[in-house]
Amino acid sequence: MISLAGTLEALNEAGLLNCVTYLCGVSGSTWCMSSIYDIQDWTKFDVVVQKIKDQITKARLGWREMIEQLEITIDEDTFSLTDIWAVFVAYFMTHQINKNKLSEHRKGIEDGKKPYPIYTAVPVTITYRPSKDNWMEFTPDHVGFTELKNSFLQTEDYGSKFDEGQIVMKKTEPNLCYLDGLWGSAIVDIIPEWKDEIETLLENILDEVHKALLEESVEQDIINLLEKIKKNIKDVISWKWGTTNNQLYNYPESSGSGIPDYISKMKFLHLKDAGLLLNAAYPVVLCEERTADLILSFDFSEGDPFQTIKYAKEYCDKNNIMFPDVNEAENADVNDPNDCYIFKGNKGEKKPTVMHLPLFNNVNCKGPDGIQEYRKEFSTRTFDYTEESFSKLIAAAKANVQNNIDLITEQIENLVTGNGK
Repeated sequence: MISLAGTLEALNEAGLLNCVTYLCGVSGSTWCMSSIYDIQDWTKFDVVVQKIKDQITKARLGWREMIEQLEITIDEDTFSLTDIWAVFVAYFMTHQINKNKLSEHRKGIEDGKKPYPIYTAVPVTITYRPSKDNWMEFTPDHVGFTELKNSFLQTEDYGSKFDEGQIVMKKTEPNLCYLDGLWGSAIVDIIPEWKDEIETLLENILDEVHKALLEESVEQDIINLLEKIKKNIKDVISWKWGTTNNQLYNYPESSGSGIPDYISKMKFLHLKDAGLLLNAAYPVVLCEERTADLILSFDFSEGDPFQTIKYAKEYCDKNNIMFPDVNEAENADVNDPNDCYIFKGNKGEKKPTVMHLPLFNNVNCKGPDGIQEYRKEFSTRTFDYTEESFSKLIAAAKANVQNNIDLITEQIENLVTGNGK
C-alpha cells in the first residue's frame, strides 16, 4: 500500500502520472488505490500521500465501527470469512471503514487525467497460474471476467442476484471496506491448515469485544449483533471466502457467450486475492482490447523479485499472448537485484516492453545486506507503521522511480517516435 503511494508520487513529480493509461493492482496495492481514488484532486500528490500517512500512522478504529460494518452483511446468504477479514484489514492495516462505493470513483476519472483503475480477484478454487478465463476485474464502470466478454455488469449491480442474465433481486453495491478485504485476501491460501486455531482466535476476540462493549454500556442492538456473529462463526469458519451472487448464474446456453458451464451452473462465486495466482495484474492489462505498449512493473515483494515477471511470461506463453523474453530475470541474483530491468518488446508485433523495477535493490538498499534489512523491516507481515517507518518506505519507493526516470522517459519517447518497434 505505502510503496505504491510513493511510486505514484514520484511519477507525478516527474510529470508522467497523467501519461499512464491503466493502474492495475492486486493484494495490498489495491488498498492504496481505493484510498487515493477517494480523493478528487491529485495536482499536489504529496497532499494525497500525507492523507494516507495520517490514515496509516494516526487514525484508529473503534470496535463499534467494525461491528457496524459487519451488520451490513451478517444476515445475507453471501456472508463469509471475507466479511470478517475486511474489518480486520480495516482495523490493522488501512485504519478506516471505507463506506464509499467503487462506482463513485467514476466521477474522478471522467476527465482522463488519472490512470483508469482496475482491481482484481480470482475464484477460490483456481490454483493453475496460466488459467486465462478466471481473472475478474473490478472498475468504477464494470465488473466481470476479463476474457469472458459477455460477463460484465455495471459496478452498481455487483452483488445483486441474477438468473439467465437478468437481475432478479437488486442488492446494494458493496462498499470499499468489503472490497479491500476481498482484493487483499492472501490469507485464503496461506493458512487454511490453521482453521481450528483461527476459529479459537476469532471466538476469543469476539469475547473480548463483547466484554468491552458491555463495559461501555452500548446499545443492546450492537450486543445482539455481536452474539449473532459468534453464532455464525461455525458456519463461516468452514473456510468460505468471497461469497457473492454469480452474475452468470444460468446464463443462456443459446447465447453463444462462451461462458463455461462450471461458472454458469454456480449460484454463488467464491473469490480471493488474485495475487495468490500471479502477484501482478498482467492478465487484465494484456487482454486484446487494451493493447498495452509499455508496462511499468513495480515489484514490492519481500521475496524473489523476479518470480512475478517469470510467472507472467509463463502465463503469456501458455495462452499465446505476446510478451518479451525475460532471460535476464532467469539469471539474475534474487538477493542482489539491480533497480531496473528492461525487457524489450515490439510494437509492430503487439509485444509490450516491460520495465521491471524491484523496490529492494542494490541501488536503493546499497547491497545484499541492506536489501535483507529492508525486506525484513517491510515484510508483508508488517502491519504497524510509525511516521518514521512510513516516510522511510515512501522515500525508498520514490527513489526507485527517480533513479530511473530517464530510462522510463526514454522508453516512452521510443514508442511515440516509432523507435520501439
